[in-house]
Amino acid sequence: MSTSPSRQHRVEVEFPAEAFAHHPWEPRELARQLRTLWYLEQVRQRRLGFAKDAELAEIPLAHFLELMGQRQITPFDFDPHEIEQEIG
Repeated sequence: MSTSPSRQHRVEVEFPAEAFAHHPWEPRELARQLRTLWYLEQVRQRRLGFAKDAELAEIPLAHFLELMGQRQITPFDFDPHEIEQEIG
């Protein structure tokens, strides 16, 4: 599901040229990666659920969960103290 263009926000990010000195880049791929990282951070900070962020990022849920695991982001919405209380 895509949002309509009128409901999107454009963000411009500048990088120094030397950031790409050893790695070629393609603007669309970089934009996709930055969007994905932003959505992963939204899950980490518990701003949105992982299923919604996967949908917004237009990434299959299984792949989004894999990316979460690579970055040690839990899919469970429990505070560490809540878990301790549950098992303790």
